[in-house]
Amino acid sequence: MKAPEIPMVTTDRLILRGWRDEDIEPYAAMNA
Repeated sequence: MKAPEIPMVTTDRLILRGWRDEDIEPYAAMNA
């Protein structure tokens, strides 16, 4: 089963996108 495609929302100040594997380390650092 293929994962659903997550839309990307972009404004002048914000980019909302789906989770990526490379997001794990920066996320852990922010919450340390």
